[in-house]
Amino acid sequence: MEQHFINELRGNFNLRKPKSVKPTNIYFIVYMNGKQLRFATGVKVYPEHWNKEKQECYTSFRLSELDNKNNLIVNTKITEFRNNFIKYKLYLCDHLDDLDNKSSVLKQFIYKDMNKKENSNINATMNDIISKDPMKESSKNVYYGHIKQFCEFAQTENLKTINDIDSATLYKFFDYSLKRVIRGKNIGVTSANRVVDSIISILNKCAERGSYDNTRISGYRKTKSKKGNDSDKPFLTEEEVENLWNLSLTGKKELLRDCLVFLCRTGQRFSDLKAMNETGTIESFETGTAIKYKSVKEDNIVYAPLLKEAKTIYDKYNGAPIITQKITQRIANRPSANDYQELKNIAKEAGITRVVTIKKENGTKIESRNVEAWTIIGTHTGRRTFINNAIKDGMQSRLIMKVTGHKTEDAFNKYVGVTSKDGAQAFLEKENKEALESTDKTIEEIHTSKQIDVFNKLFAGDIFLGFKDHKIKESIVNKAVDILTSYNNNIKDCIVDPDLSNKLSKINNIIWEIGKKYADPYIWIMYLRKKKDLGLYNDDIPTEIELNELWQQEIANDEVYMQSDDYLIDEYEA
Repeated sequence: MEQHFINELRGNFNLRKPKSVKPTNIYFIVYMNGKQLRFATGVKVYPEHWNKEKQECYTSFRLSELDNKNNLIVNTKITEFRNNFIKYKLYLCDHLDDLDNKSSVLKQFIYKDMNKKENSNINATMNDIISKDPMKESSKNVYYGHIKQFCEFAQTENLKTINDIDSATLYKFFDYSLKRVIRGKNIGVTSANRVVDSIISILNKCAERGSYDNTRISGYRKTKSKKGNDSDKPFLTEEEVENLWNLSLTGKKELLRDCLVFLCRTGQRFSDLKAMNETGTIESFETGTAIKYKSVKEDNIVYAPLLKEAKTIYDKYNGAPIITQKITQRIANRPSANDYQELKNIAKEAGITRVVTIKKENGTKIESRNVEAWTIIGTHTGRRTFINNAIKDGMQSRLIMKVTGHKTEDAFNKYVGVTSKDGAQAFLEKENKEALESTDKTIEEIHTSKQIDVFNKLFAGDIFLGFKDHKIKESIVNKAVDILTSYNNNIKDCIVDPDLSNKLSKINNIIWEIGKKYADPYIWIMYLRKKKDLGLYNDDIPTEIELNELWQQEIANDEVYMQSDDYLIDEYEA
């Protein structure tokens, strides 16, 4: 017979994006049987208006009347959830037969008013969600197409409303999508996943409105494609970019070539050229020039460096707005089919004829074929070229992501096509260069075994010690992290200060918390690696996966124990 301690059940309210500057969704989180159950409250709040300790929104004369009204709506909804959670626990105490099914009972209590569930048909519900979303019209059109496909499937399964959809439904829809034929071939796993992802996104939006319980699809897992990512698509070598630039062209061909080379040297998207024109400003540094602008897709501020030919192209078109203005006026936001073909012809003329192997999906099968690189050149080749050549030059991926505007490693890694051979050549070139030129002062000091300030030059110790509650400018954090994560093979030759171990113990927790805050395992791994090479750490260095799991568990524990049920009840009765 199993014991049950109902009072130990905890409930917490979490913000979906606690660092956002826009209103973000609030979720009610309950930890039960080692699992996290998440319930959409259907309300949003500005993170700066959220009192994490009291688990409610601020209301104050300092806020506008509208903000206070919105926050009062949130607090009313939170009180409703708290009441239902308390009633749920009291119910379980008197209905022992339901203890083995307590997660399902909880859903009934939390969503007990959801019997006003969505009764509209699936097509009307989903189209209504997308039509009211602030996304771009082009994105909406993609969603509408995916909704149409799902509704065709729903008819075959006799699905009436969105509340008939669960994980099993999504698996069936994935199989159904794989049977679709386009140009004589079945669509691939990647395309089928894209359609299912759209439906999941819509259902989550419904959950945010309180009209759908998205725990019904929490068991769905995406099918992995055997094709992998897009890394088999070619990127141009430095020599090929130079050959493109050296072509003698005029008119439209010159404009297209300049556009591709500009993207190869800045790493931006073609669709962002117009944004550079409309929101971009030029910023000069001691080492060069960059364009600061707001990215269209990610909606964040990006600095695009004007490297090599990019600066020449910029000057050629008489300033920041003119190059992008000329290009976007004549080619618009997306090149035409003729423009794409012209771009390929230009690449062929530049001698980009090496043979590459590409993979195509036909249902669950993968078909490989060899083609000349120029045949699959497009505007996105520029972005891929910038990323891969930067990696070959030894740039850290986290810094490249800052320039390209990628927010996640997964999205960034889809562009990485550097091969094992490329990697080996890059290391050999770097080693040869370092053997011929020892210009770096820190390398020289370490190599000659001079006693240097290891605590600061290798660990940025004083900078980390200056952090108070980790509330400091991000630029200072980045400076410290850059020092900490840079590495030199001659570190083992360094003379260690006898007091170094004691000094490092003072920044241990600070570095751990910063790594956790920015979800960057590389920070902690490099810290331990340097300590190990200096003979100050003897244990195994954890993997990125292990660190992420540890940090997620710590965050979960903080959320669970931050507030007791007695406190919730007292707050309610007060």
